[in-house]
Amino acid sequence: DRTEINSNADYTPYSLDLTDISQGHYVDTYYGIDGDWRPFLFTNKRGGENYFKMSGYSFNAKYLYGGTDCYFTNLSPINGIESITITSDYDVLISYGYSPKRFDVTNVVLSSGATYNFDNNYPTYFRVSNSVADDNYIHSLSLSYSCEEHANPFNENYLVYEFNNATMEENKGYLVKNSSTKYDYLSGDIVIKDKYDDGEHGEYPVIGTYESIFHGTVTPFVRSVYFPDSITSYGDYLFNSNKSLRSVRLSPNAHTLSFRMFYECNNLQSINIPNGVHTIGAEAFVECNSIPTVVIPDSVTTINDGSFYGCFQGMDSLKSFTWSANMPKINAGCFKGTGLETVTIPDTVTEIGQSAFNSCSLLETVIIGKNVTVIGIHAFSTNNALTTVDFSRNTALTTISGHAFRDCNALTSITLPNTLTVIGGSAFRLCKNLKSVTFGNNVVTIGDYAFNGTALESVVIPGSATDLYFQAFESCTSLEEITISEGITKIPTACFDYCYALTTIHFPSTLTTIQGGAFEYCTSLETINLPASLTFLGKRAFGNCSKLATVNFGGTISAWNAVGKEDGNWYINTLVTVVHCSNGDVTI
Repeated sequence: DRTEINSNADYTPYSLDLTDISQGHYVDTYYGIDGDWRPFLFTNKRGGENYFKMSGYSFNAKYLYGGTDCYFTNLSPINGIESITITSDYDVLISYGYSPKRFDVTNVVLSSGATYNFDNNYPTYFRVSNSVADDNYIHSLSLSYSCEEHANPFNENYLVYEFNNATMEENKGYLVKNSSTKYDYLSGDIVIKDKYDDGEHGEYPVIGTYESIFHGTVTPFVRSVYFPDSITSYGDYLFNSNKSLRSVRLSPNAHTLSFRMFYECNNLQSINIPNGVHTIGAEAFVECNSIPTVVIPDSVTTINDGSFYGCFQGMDSLKSFTWSANMPKINAGCFKGTGLETVTIPDTVTEIGQSAFNSCSLLETVIIGKNVTVIGIHAFSTNNALTTVDFSRNTALTTISGHAFRDCNALTSITLPNTLTVIGGSAFRLCKNLKSVTFGNNVVTIGDYAFNGTALESVVIPGSATDLYFQAFESCTSLEEITISEGITKIPTACFDYCYALTTIHFPSTLTTIQGGAFEYCTSLETINLPASLTFLGKRAFGNCSKLATVNFGGTISAWNAVGKEDGNWYINTLVTVVHCSNGDVTI
Protein backbone atom coordinates (compact mmCIF):
# COMPACT_ATOMS: atom_id res chain seq x y z
CA ASP A 1 0.00 0.00 0.00
CA ARG A 2 1.08 3.57 -0.66
CA THR A 3 -0.18 7.07 -0.09
CA GLU A 4 1.14 10.40 -1.26
CA ILE A 5 1.14 13.27 1.21
CA ASN A 6 0.74 16.73 -0.29
CA SER A 7 -0.35 20.17 0.75
CA ASN A 8 -3.96 19.45 -0.12
CA ALA A 9 -4.20 16.20 1.81
CA ASP A 10 -6.65 15.92 4.68
CA TYR A 11 -5.55 13.41 7.28
CA THR A 12 -7.60 14.68 10.20
CA PRO A 13 -6.51 14.84 12.99
CA TYR A 14 -3.07 14.51 11.41
CA SER A 15 -1.84 17.19 9.06
CA LEU A 16 0.87 18.39 6.71
CA ASP A 17 1.88 22.02 7.11
CA LEU A 18 4.09 23.35 4.33
CA THR A 19 3.28 27.01 4.95
CA ASP A 20 6.09 29.40 4.07
CA ILE A 21 8.55 26.71 3.01
CA SER A 22 10.66 28.45 0.39
CA GLN A 23 10.25 25.61 -2.07
CA GLY A 24 8.10 22.52 -2.16
CA HIS A 25 8.73 19.09 -0.71
CA TYR A 26 7.08 15.94 -1.88
CA VAL A 27 6.78 12.96 0.43
CA ASP A 28 5.97 9.31 -0.20
CA THR A 29 5.08 7.15 2.78
CA TYR A 30 5.16 3.38 2.73
CA TYR A 31 4.88 2.50 6.38
CA GLY A 32 1.11 1.99 6.71
CA ILE A 33 -0.75 -1.25 6.05
CA ASP A 34 -4.24 -2.64 6.43
CA GLY A 35 -5.80 0.73 5.51
CA ASP A 36 -4.98 2.40 8.84
CA TRP A 37 -2.70 5.28 7.88
CA ARG A 38 -0.73 7.47 10.28
CA PRO A 39 1.26 9.99 8.23
CA PHE A 40 4.00 12.05 9.78
CA LEU A 41 3.19 15.51 10.96
CA PHE A 42 5.36 18.07 9.14
CA THR A 43 5.85 21.41 10.85
CA ASN A 44 7.74 24.26 9.26
CA LYS A 45 10.48 25.46 11.62
CA ARG A 46 12.55 27.57 9.23
CA GLY A 47 11.99 30.85 11.00
CA GLY A 48 15.24 31.39 12.91
CA GLU A 49 15.84 27.71 13.67
CA ASN A 50 16.40 26.84 10.01
CA TYR A 51 15.32 23.22 10.15
CA PHE A 52 12.30 21.05 9.70
CA LYS A 53 11.13 18.57 12.27
CA MET A 54 9.03 15.57 11.39
CA SER A 55 7.41 13.75 14.29
CA GLY A 56 5.72 10.40 13.95
CA TYR A 57 2.73 9.38 15.99
CA SER A 58 2.80 6.20 18.08
CA PHE A 59 2.29 3.10 16.01
CA ASN A 60 0.49 0.02 17.14
CA ALA A 61 1.85 -3.47 16.53
CA LYS A 62 1.16 -3.21 12.79
CA TYR A 63 3.42 -0.35 11.83
CA LEU A 64 6.98 0.02 10.64
CA TYR A 65 7.66 -3.62 11.05
CA GLY A 66 10.92 -5.05 9.77
CA GLY A 67 11.63 -4.11 6.16
CA THR A 68 9.01 -1.32 5.99
CA ASP A 69 10.27 1.97 4.58
CA CYS A 70 9.42 5.67 4.91
CA TYR A 71 10.54 7.72 1.91
CA PHE A 72 11.27 11.46 1.76
CA THR A 73 11.74 12.43 -1.87
CA ASN A 74 12.43 15.45 -4.08
CA LEU A 75 13.95 17.54 -1.32
CA SER A 76 15.55 20.68 -2.65
CA PRO A 77 19.34 20.63 -2.96
CA ILE A 78 19.43 24.41 -2.47
CA ASN A 79 18.09 23.98 1.04
CA GLY A 80 19.76 20.59 1.13
CA ILE A 81 19.94 18.19 4.06
CA GLU A 82 23.10 18.58 6.10
CA SER A 83 22.30 16.02 8.78
CA ILE A 84 19.52 13.90 10.23
CA THR A 85 18.86 12.77 13.77
CA ILE A 86 16.78 9.69 14.57
CA THR A 87 14.94 8.89 17.79
CA SER A 88 13.46 5.41 17.72
CA ASP A 89 12.70 2.26 19.71
CA TYR A 90 15.26 0.39 17.62
CA ASP A 91 18.10 0.98 15.22
CA VAL A 92 17.07 2.22 11.79
CA LEU A 93 18.58 1.94 8.35
CA ILE A 94 18.88 5.06 6.19
CA SER A 95 19.58 5.35 2.49
CA TYR A 96 20.01 8.54 0.50
CA GLY A 97 20.83 9.78 -2.95
CA TYR A 98 20.71 12.55 -5.52
CA SER A 99 18.72 13.36 -8.61
CA PRO A 100 18.51 11.68 -11.03
CA LYS A 101 19.78 8.58 -9.20
CA ARG A 102 17.85 7.77 -6.08
CA PHE A 103 19.41 5.68 -3.35
CA ASP A 104 23.01 5.16 -4.31
CA VAL A 105 24.30 5.15 -0.67
CA THR A 106 22.77 2.53 1.58
CA ASN A 107 23.12 0.52 4.77
CA VAL A 108 23.91 3.33 7.18
CA VAL A 109 22.61 2.13 10.53
CA LEU A 110 21.66 4.72 13.14
CA SER A 111 20.93 3.89 16.74
CA SER A 112 18.40 5.95 18.66
CA GLY A 113 19.62 9.50 19.22
CA ALA A 114 22.40 9.29 16.65
CA THR A 115 23.09 12.05 14.14
CA TYR A 116 24.38 11.43 10.63
CA ASN A 117 26.17 14.20 8.71
CA PHE A 118 26.03 14.29 4.93
CA ASP A 119 29.33 16.19 4.60
CA ASN A 120 27.96 18.95 2.32
CA ASN A 121 26.59 16.50 -0.22
CA TYR A 122 23.00 17.67 0.35
CA PRO A 123 21.03 14.65 -0.91
CA THR A 124 17.67 15.16 -2.55
CA TYR A 125 16.20 11.83 -1.37
CA PHE A 126 16.43 9.74 1.73
CA ARG A 127 14.70 6.70 3.18
CA VAL A 128 14.24 5.45 6.72
CA SER A 129 13.76 1.69 7.25
CA ASN A 130 13.25 -0.60 10.18
CA SER A 131 16.49 -2.57 10.20
CA VAL A 132 15.48 -5.27 12.70
CA ALA A 133 13.64 -8.56 12.39
CA ASP A 134 10.02 -8.80 11.41
CA ASP A 135 8.88 -9.50 14.96
CA ASN A 136 10.13 -6.16 16.27
CA TYR A 137 8.17 -2.93 15.82
CA ILE A 138 9.09 0.71 16.03
CA HIS A 139 6.37 2.22 18.19
CA SER A 140 7.59 5.79 17.99
CA LEU A 141 9.95 7.55 15.65
CA SER A 142 11.00 11.13 15.22
CA LEU A 143 13.38 12.52 12.67
CA SER A 144 14.81 16.00 12.17
CA TYR A 145 17.16 17.36 9.57
CA SER A 146 18.95 20.68 9.27
CA CYS A 147 19.42 22.63 6.09
CA GLU A 148 21.12 25.80 4.97
CA GLU A 149 20.82 28.09 1.97
CA HIS A 150 23.54 27.38 -0.57
CA ALA A 151 24.81 28.82 -3.82
CA ASN A 152 22.63 30.59 -6.34
CA PRO A 153 21.58 28.14 -9.05
CA PHE A 154 22.47 30.62 -11.78
CA ASN A 155 26.09 30.69 -10.70
CA GLU A 156 27.73 28.64 -13.43
CA ASN A 157 30.12 27.14 -10.89
CA TYR A 158 27.22 25.52 -9.10
CA LEU A 159 24.87 23.50 -11.27
CA VAL A 160 22.18 22.33 -8.90
CA TYR A 161 21.17 19.49 -11.11
CA GLU A 162 20.57 18.99 -14.77
CA PHE A 163 17.42 18.08 -16.61
CA ASN A 164 18.29 15.20 -18.91
CA ASN A 165 14.90 14.05 -20.14
CA ALA A 166 14.62 15.03 -23.83
CA THR A 167 13.64 13.69 -27.24
CA MET A 168 15.07 14.33 -30.69
CA GLU A 169 13.13 16.79 -32.86
CA GLU A 170 13.57 16.07 -36.58
CA ASN A 171 17.35 15.67 -36.20
CA LYS A 172 17.60 19.37 -35.33
CA GLY A 173 18.07 19.03 -31.62
CA TYR A 174 16.39 17.87 -28.45
CA LEU A 175 13.19 19.06 -26.83
CA VAL A 176 12.90 18.82 -23.04
CA LYS A 177 9.89 16.72 -22.13
CA ASN A 178 7.96 15.70 -19.06
CA SER A 179 9.47 13.19 -16.72
CA SER A 180 7.93 9.78 -17.15
CA THR A 181 6.90 9.68 -13.51
CA LYS A 182 4.96 12.47 -11.92
CA TYR A 183 7.19 14.64 -9.72
CA ASP A 184 10.31 12.59 -10.55
CA TYR A 185 13.51 14.59 -10.18
CA LEU A 186 11.86 17.96 -10.66
CA SER A 187 12.11 20.04 -7.50
CA GLY A 188 14.19 22.93 -6.26
CA ASP A 189 16.37 24.56 -8.91
CA ILE A 190 16.69 23.21 -12.42
CA VAL A 191 19.54 23.87 -14.83
CA ILE A 192 18.87 22.66 -18.36
CA LYS A 193 21.96 21.61 -20.30
CA ASP A 194 22.65 23.15 -23.70
CA LYS A 195 23.53 19.75 -25.19
CA TYR A 196 22.22 16.26 -24.75
CA ASP A 197 22.90 12.73 -25.93
CA ASP A 198 20.06 10.24 -25.64
CA GLY A 199 22.40 7.35 -26.47
CA GLU A 200 20.74 6.84 -29.85
CA HIS A 201 21.06 10.01 -31.93
CA GLY A 202 24.28 11.40 -30.55
CA GLU A 203 24.97 14.79 -29.01
CA TYR A 204 22.84 17.66 -30.23
CA PRO A 205 21.83 21.03 -28.78
CA VAL A 206 18.76 21.29 -26.55
CA ILE A 207 16.56 23.60 -28.62
CA GLY A 208 13.19 23.77 -26.88
CA THR A 209 10.55 22.31 -24.59
CA TYR A 210 7.28 20.50 -24.81
CA GLU A 211 4.22 22.17 -23.27
CA SER A 212 3.39 22.09 -19.56
CA ILE A 213 6.61 20.43 -18.41
CA PHE A 214 6.81 22.70 -15.36
CA HIS A 215 3.05 23.06 -14.92
CA GLY A 216 2.02 23.39 -11.29
CA THR A 217 0.10 20.13 -11.36
CA VAL A 218 3.09 18.26 -12.78
CA THR A 219 6.12 19.75 -11.05
CA PRO A 220 4.76 21.80 -8.15
CA PHE A 221 8.08 22.17 -6.32
CA VAL A 222 10.34 23.73 -8.93
CA ARG A 223 11.83 26.95 -7.58
CA SER A 224 13.94 28.19 -10.48
CA VAL A 225 14.85 27.16 -14.02
CA TYR A 226 17.87 28.13 -16.09
CA PHE A 227 17.34 27.93 -19.87
CA PRO A 228 20.57 27.90 -21.92
CA ASP A 229 21.10 30.07 -24.97
CA SER A 230 20.51 27.04 -27.20
CA ILE A 231 16.76 27.17 -26.46
CA THR A 232 14.78 28.66 -29.36
CA SER A 233 11.19 27.76 -28.41
CA TYR A 234 8.97 27.12 -25.38
CA GLY A 235 5.87 24.98 -25.17
CA ASP A 236 2.53 26.48 -24.15
CA TYR A 237 1.47 26.45 -20.48
CA LEU A 238 5.14 25.93 -19.60
CA PHE A 239 4.92 27.09 -15.95
CA ASN A 240 1.14 27.45 -15.75
CA SER A 241 -0.04 27.62 -12.10
CA ASN A 242 3.37 26.78 -10.66
CA LYS A 243 3.12 28.30 -7.18
CA SER A 244 6.72 27.52 -6.14
CA LEU A 245 8.49 29.18 -9.06
CA ARG A 246 10.64 32.13 -7.92
CA SER A 247 12.92 32.96 -10.86
CA VAL A 248 13.66 32.00 -14.45
CA ARG A 249 16.58 32.71 -16.73
CA LEU A 250 15.25 32.91 -20.32
CA SER A 251 17.14 32.30 -23.54
CA PRO A 252 17.75 35.38 -25.72
CA ASN A 253 17.34 33.15 -28.78
CA ALA A 254 13.76 32.10 -28.07
CA HIS A 255 11.75 34.72 -29.95
CA THR A 256 8.34 33.87 -28.48
CA LEU A 257 7.14 33.57 -24.89
CA SER A 258 4.39 31.00 -25.22
CA PHE A 259 0.68 31.05 -24.40
CA ARG A 260 0.07 31.13 -20.63
CA MET A 261 3.76 30.54 -20.10
CA PHE A 262 3.76 31.95 -16.54
CA TYR A 263 0.01 32.02 -15.95
CA GLU A 264 -0.76 32.26 -12.21
CA CYS A 265 2.86 31.87 -11.11
CA ASN A 266 1.98 33.80 -7.98
CA ASN A 267 5.45 33.67 -6.42
CA LEU A 268 7.54 34.53 -9.47
CA GLN A 269 9.44 37.53 -8.13
CA SER A 270 11.04 38.99 -11.24
CA ILE A 271 11.21 38.47 -14.95
CA ASN A 272 13.94 39.58 -17.33
CA ILE A 273 12.57 39.45 -20.86
CA PRO A 274 15.68 39.22 -23.08
CA ASN A 275 16.28 41.60 -25.95
CA GLY A 276 15.63 39.11 -28.71
CA VAL A 277 12.09 38.18 -27.77
CA HIS A 278 9.71 39.29 -30.55
CA THR A 279 6.36 38.03 -29.32
CA ILE A 280 4.81 37.62 -25.87
CA GLY A 281 2.02 35.09 -25.98
CA ALA A 282 -1.53 35.69 -24.81
CA GLU A 283 -2.08 35.57 -21.04
CA ALA A 284 1.62 34.92 -20.51
CA PHE A 285 1.89 36.62 -17.09
CA VAL A 286 -1.68 36.68 -15.81
CA GLU A 287 -1.78 36.97 -11.99
CA CYS A 288 1.98 36.83 -11.47
CA ASN A 289 1.33 38.72 -8.26
CA SER A 290 4.89 39.09 -6.97
CA ILE A 291 6.55 40.93 -9.88
CA PRO A 292 6.97 44.68 -9.20
CA THR A 293 8.27 45.82 -12.58
CA VAL A 294 8.20 44.71 -16.21
CA VAL A 295 10.48 45.94 -18.99
CA ILE A 296 9.33 45.15 -22.52
CA PRO A 297 12.50 45.33 -24.66
CA ASP A 298 12.47 47.07 -28.01
CA SER A 299 12.81 43.72 -29.78
CA VAL A 300 9.19 42.94 -28.83
CA THR A 301 6.77 43.86 -31.60
CA THR A 302 3.72 41.81 -30.60
CA ILE A 303 1.89 41.03 -27.38
CA ASN A 304 -0.98 38.77 -28.28
CA ASP A 305 -4.49 39.49 -27.02
CA GLY A 306 -5.87 36.85 -24.68
CA SER A 307 -9.18 35.15 -25.26
CA PHE A 308 -10.15 35.83 -21.65
CA TYR A 309 -7.29 37.74 -20.02
CA GLY A 310 -4.63 40.28 -20.91
CA CYS A 311 -0.93 39.51 -20.87
CA PHE A 312 -0.14 41.02 -17.45
CA GLN A 313 -3.67 41.01 -16.04
CA GLY A 314 -4.08 40.65 -12.29
CA MET A 315 -0.46 41.45 -11.41
CA ASP A 316 -1.42 43.54 -8.40
CA SER A 317 2.26 43.84 -7.39
CA LEU A 318 3.20 45.54 -10.69
CA LYS A 319 4.17 49.16 -10.05
CA SER A 320 5.95 50.14 -13.25
CA PHE A 321 6.45 49.05 -16.82
CA THR A 322 8.65 50.09 -19.71
CA TRP A 323 7.10 49.66 -23.13
CA SER A 324 8.79 48.53 -26.33
CA ALA A 325 9.49 51.36 -28.75
CA ASN A 326 8.37 49.08 -31.58
CA MET A 327 4.86 48.35 -30.31
CA PRO A 328 2.28 50.92 -31.45
CA LYS A 329 -0.59 49.35 -29.49
CA ILE A 330 -1.11 48.39 -25.85
CA ASN A 331 -3.28 45.35 -26.31
CA ALA A 332 -6.63 44.40 -24.82
CA GLY A 333 -6.55 43.74 -21.08
CA CYS A 334 -2.77 43.98 -21.06
CA PHE A 335 -2.43 45.63 -17.63
CA LYS A 336 -5.92 45.01 -16.27
CA GLY A 337 -6.03 44.65 -12.51
CA THR A 338 -2.36 45.50 -11.97
CA GLY A 339 -0.90 47.59 -9.14
CA LEU A 340 0.24 50.46 -11.34
CA GLU A 341 0.01 53.88 -9.66
CA THR A 342 1.17 56.10 -12.53
CA VAL A 343 0.96 55.36 -16.23
CA THR A 344 2.81 57.38 -18.85
CA ILE A 345 1.90 56.21 -22.32
CA PRO A 346 5.00 56.39 -24.56
CA ASP A 347 4.89 58.58 -27.65
CA THR A 348 5.45 55.50 -29.80
CA VAL A 349 2.00 54.16 -28.85
CA THR A 350 -0.91 55.06 -31.14
CA GLU A 351 -3.66 52.90 -29.65
CA ILE A 352 -4.66 51.83 -26.13
CA GLY A 353 -6.67 48.63 -26.40
CA GLN A 354 -9.89 47.48 -24.79
CA SER A 355 -9.65 47.21 -20.97
CA ALA A 356 -5.89 47.76 -21.19
CA PHE A 357 -5.75 49.41 -17.73
CA ASN A 358 -9.18 48.48 -16.42
CA SER A 359 -9.64 47.89 -12.66
CA CYS A 360 -6.20 49.12 -11.58
CA SER A 361 -7.30 50.00 -8.07
CA LEU A 362 -4.15 51.99 -7.20
CA LEU A 363 -3.86 53.95 -10.44
CA GLU A 364 -3.86 57.70 -9.73
CA THR A 365 -2.32 59.40 -12.76
CA VAL A 366 -2.47 58.73 -16.50
CA ILE A 367 -0.44 60.76 -18.98
CA ILE A 368 -1.55 60.17 -22.56
CA GLY A 369 1.31 60.07 -25.07
CA LYS A 370 1.71 62.44 -27.96
CA ASN A 371 0.62 60.07 -30.74
CA VAL A 372 -2.26 58.12 -29.18
CA THR A 373 -5.20 58.28 -31.59
CA VAL A 374 -7.64 55.81 -29.97
CA ILE A 375 -8.46 54.94 -26.38
CA GLY A 376 -10.32 51.64 -26.43
CA ILE A 377 -13.50 50.42 -24.75
CA HIS A 378 -13.14 50.21 -20.94
CA ALA A 379 -9.46 51.13 -21.32
CA PHE A 380 -9.34 52.88 -17.91
CA SER A 381 -12.72 52.05 -16.42
CA THR A 382 -13.31 51.21 -12.75
CA ASN A 383 -10.11 52.88 -11.58
CA ASN A 384 -11.44 54.36 -8.37
CA ALA A 385 -8.17 56.07 -7.36
CA LEU A 386 -7.70 57.86 -10.68
CA THR A 387 -7.54 61.64 -10.12
CA THR A 388 -5.60 62.89 -13.14
CA VAL A 389 -5.85 62.20 -16.86
CA ASP A 390 -3.42 64.48 -18.70
CA PHE A 391 -3.91 65.03 -22.43
CA SER A 392 -1.59 68.05 -22.63
CA ARG A 393 1.13 66.21 -24.59
CA ASN A 394 -1.30 64.66 -27.03
CA THR A 395 -1.75 66.04 -30.54
CA ALA A 396 -3.43 63.11 -32.27
CA LEU A 397 -6.35 61.71 -30.23
CA THR A 398 -9.54 61.31 -32.24
CA THR A 399 -11.55 58.72 -30.29
CA ILE A 400 -12.35 57.96 -26.67
CA SER A 401 -14.31 54.75 -26.97
CA GLY A 402 -17.33 53.66 -24.97
CA HIS A 403 -16.90 53.15 -21.21
CA ALA A 404 -13.25 54.21 -21.48
CA PHE A 405 -13.25 56.07 -18.13
CA ARG A 406 -16.48 54.75 -16.67
CA ASP A 407 -16.69 54.49 -12.86
CA CYS A 408 -13.52 56.48 -12.21
CA ASN A 409 -14.97 57.93 -9.04
CA ALA A 410 -11.97 60.04 -7.96
CA LEU A 411 -11.79 61.97 -11.23
CA THR A 412 -12.93 65.58 -10.66
CA SER A 413 -12.05 67.38 -13.90
CA ILE A 414 -11.05 66.59 -17.45
CA THR A 415 -9.77 68.74 -20.32
CA LEU A 416 -10.11 67.06 -23.69
CA PRO A 417 -7.78 67.79 -26.64
CA ASN A 418 -8.85 69.78 -29.69
CA THR A 419 -8.17 66.82 -31.98
CA LEU A 420 -10.86 64.70 -30.32
CA THR A 421 -13.89 64.02 -32.53
CA VAL A 422 -15.65 61.07 -30.86
CA ILE A 423 -16.62 60.49 -27.22
CA GLY A 424 -18.15 57.05 -27.08
CA GLY A 425 -21.21 55.92 -25.18
CA SER A 426 -20.79 55.83 -21.38
CA ALA A 427 -17.21 57.09 -21.77
CA PHE A 428 -17.34 58.96 -18.44
CA ARG A 429 -20.51 57.45 -17.07
CA LEU A 430 -20.82 57.27 -13.29
CA CYS A 431 -17.65 59.25 -12.62
CA LYS A 432 -19.50 60.40 -9.56
CA ASN A 433 -17.12 63.21 -8.62
CA LEU A 434 -16.47 64.60 -12.09
CA LYS A 435 -17.42 68.27 -11.73
CA SER A 436 -15.86 69.84 -14.79
CA VAL A 437 -15.30 68.89 -18.42
CA THR A 438 -13.77 71.06 -21.11
CA PHE A 439 -14.42 69.97 -24.68
CA GLY A 440 -12.15 70.65 -27.62
CA ASN A 441 -13.38 72.59 -30.63
CA ASN A 442 -13.72 69.61 -32.96
CA VAL A 443 -15.74 67.05 -31.05
CA VAL A 444 -18.57 65.79 -33.26
CA THR A 445 -20.02 62.86 -31.34
CA ILE A 446 -20.98 62.71 -27.67
CA GLY A 447 -22.35 59.22 -27.23
CA ASP A 448 -25.29 57.92 -25.25
CA TYR A 449 -24.80 58.06 -21.47
CA ALA A 450 -21.36 59.63 -22.07
CA PHE A 451 -21.56 61.75 -18.89
CA ASN A 452 -24.53 60.07 -17.24
CA GLY A 453 -24.45 60.18 -13.45
CA THR A 454 -21.50 62.56 -13.14
CA ALA A 455 -21.22 65.57 -10.80
CA LEU A 456 -20.90 68.18 -13.54
CA GLU A 457 -21.93 71.64 -12.33
CA SER A 458 -21.94 73.39 -15.69
CA VAL A 459 -21.28 72.32 -19.24
CA VAL A 460 -20.66 74.00 -22.58
CA ILE A 461 -21.57 71.85 -25.57
CA PRO A 462 -19.40 72.99 -28.50
CA GLY A 463 -21.09 73.80 -31.80
CA SER A 464 -19.15 71.04 -33.52
CA ALA A 465 -21.02 68.39 -31.48
CA THR A 466 -23.75 67.86 -34.04
CA ASP A 467 -24.03 64.15 -33.23
CA LEU A 468 -25.29 64.39 -29.66
CA TYR A 469 -26.83 61.15 -28.39
CA PHE A 470 -29.74 60.35 -26.06
CA GLN A 471 -29.19 60.46 -22.29
CA ALA A 472 -25.69 61.82 -22.75
CA PHE A 473 -26.01 63.97 -19.60
CA GLU A 474 -28.85 62.19 -17.88
CA SER A 475 -28.93 62.21 -14.05
CA CYS A 476 -26.23 64.85 -13.66
CA THR A 477 -27.90 65.88 -10.44
CA SER A 478 -25.47 68.75 -9.68
CA LEU A 479 -25.70 70.32 -13.12
CA GLU A 480 -26.92 73.94 -12.80
CA GLU A 481 -26.11 75.57 -16.12
CA ILE A 482 -26.01 74.35 -19.72
CA THR A 483 -24.68 76.28 -22.70
CA ILE A 484 -25.51 74.74 -26.07
CA SER A 485 -23.36 76.46 -28.66
CA GLU A 486 -24.30 77.79 -32.08
CA GLY A 487 -24.39 75.07 -34.71
CA ILE A 488 -26.30 72.52 -32.66
CA THR A 489 -29.68 71.76 -34.26
CA LYS A 490 -31.05 68.91 -32.12
CA ILE A 491 -31.19 67.94 -28.47
CA PRO A 492 -31.86 64.19 -28.35
CA THR A 493 -34.22 62.14 -26.24
CA ALA A 494 -33.65 62.32 -22.47
CA CYS A 495 -30.34 64.08 -23.02
CA PHE A 496 -30.58 66.14 -19.81
CA ASP A 497 -33.40 64.46 -17.93
CA TYR A 498 -33.20 64.09 -14.15
CA CYS A 499 -30.80 67.04 -13.84
CA TYR A 500 -32.52 68.15 -10.66
CA ALA A 501 -30.32 71.22 -10.00
CA LEU A 502 -30.61 72.72 -13.48
CA THR A 503 -31.73 76.36 -13.44
CA THR A 504 -30.24 77.87 -16.61
CA ILE A 505 -30.22 76.74 -20.25
CA HIS A 506 -28.66 78.79 -23.07
CA PHE A 507 -30.12 77.63 -26.40
CA PRO A 508 -28.47 78.46 -29.78
CA SER A 509 -30.28 80.24 -32.60
CA THR A 510 -29.63 77.17 -34.78
CA LEU A 511 -31.73 74.81 -32.65
CA THR A 512 -34.70 73.21 -34.45
CA THR A 513 -35.55 70.10 -32.42
CA ILE A 514 -35.93 69.21 -28.75
CA GLN A 515 -36.82 65.54 -28.59
CA GLY A 516 -38.97 63.70 -26.09
CA GLY A 517 -37.98 63.88 -22.43
CA ALA A 518 -34.89 65.96 -23.22
CA PHE A 519 -35.25 67.98 -19.99
CA GLU A 520 -37.80 65.91 -18.13
CA TYR A 521 -37.64 66.00 -14.32
CA CYS A 522 -35.38 69.06 -14.23
CA THR A 523 -37.23 70.07 -11.12
CA SER A 524 -35.31 73.31 -10.38
CA LEU A 525 -35.95 74.82 -13.80
CA GLU A 526 -38.25 77.86 -13.61
CA THR A 527 -37.71 79.71 -16.90
CA ILE A 528 -36.74 78.69 -20.44
CA ASN A 529 -36.02 80.86 -23.50
CA LEU A 530 -36.71 78.94 -26.69
CA PRO A 531 -35.19 80.24 -29.96
CA ALA A 532 -37.26 81.32 -32.95
CA SER A 533 -35.59 78.56 -35.01
CA LEU A 534 -37.40 75.83 -33.04
CA THR A 535 -39.70 73.64 -35.17
CA PHE A 536 -40.36 70.57 -32.97
CA LEU A 537 -40.99 69.76 -29.28
CA GLY A 538 -41.07 66.08 -28.37
CA LYS A 539 -43.31 64.30 -25.91
CA ARG A 540 -42.60 65.47 -22.35
CA ALA A 541 -39.63 67.53 -23.57
CA PHE A 542 -39.99 69.58 -20.36
CA GLY A 543 -42.43 67.25 -18.64
CA ASN A 544 -42.41 66.98 -14.85
CA CYS A 545 -40.31 70.13 -14.47
CA SER A 546 -42.42 70.94 -11.47
CA LYS A 547 -41.20 74.55 -10.99
CA LEU A 548 -41.27 75.55 -14.66
CA ALA A 549 -43.64 78.51 -15.00
CA THR A 550 -42.20 80.84 -17.66
CA VAL A 551 -41.67 79.94 -21.32
CA ASN A 552 -40.37 82.60 -23.72
CA PHE A 553 -40.32 81.94 -27.47
CA GLY A 554 -38.19 84.10 -29.77
CA GLY A 555 -40.57 83.84 -32.72
CA THR A 556 -44.06 85.08 -33.48
CA ILE A 557 -47.36 83.57 -32.40
CA SER A 558 -47.82 82.04 -35.85
CA ALA A 559 -44.32 80.55 -35.68
CA TRP A 560 -45.13 79.06 -32.27
CA ASN A 561 -48.34 77.57 -33.57
CA ALA A 562 -46.34 76.01 -36.42
CA VAL A 563 -43.98 74.24 -34.00
CA GLY A 564 -44.66 70.49 -33.99
CA LYS A 565 -45.70 69.35 -30.53
CA GLU A 566 -45.70 65.58 -30.06
CA ASP A 567 -48.95 64.56 -28.32
CA GLY A 568 -49.28 68.15 -27.14
CA ASN A 569 -47.91 67.31 -23.68
CA TRP A 570 -44.38 68.70 -23.94
CA TYR A 571 -45.04 70.65 -20.70
CA ILE A 572 -47.00 68.03 -18.69
CA ASN A 573 -46.86 68.44 -14.89
CA THR A 574 -45.38 71.93 -15.02
CA LEU A 575 -46.75 75.36 -13.97
CA VAL A 576 -46.79 76.61 -17.59
CA THR A 577 -50.07 78.17 -18.74
CA VAL A 578 -48.86 80.63 -21.35
CA VAL A 579 -46.05 80.97 -23.91
CA HIS A 580 -44.64 84.48 -24.40
CA CYS A 581 -43.93 85.11 -28.08
CA SER A 582 -42.25 88.11 -29.74
CA ASN A 583 -45.60 89.62 -30.73
CA GLY A 584 -47.87 88.38 -27.96
CA ASP A 585 -48.83 85.51 -25.68
CA VAL A 586 -50.34 82.12 -26.39
CA THR A 587 -52.42 80.44 -23.72
CA ILE A 588 -51.95 76.68 -23.53
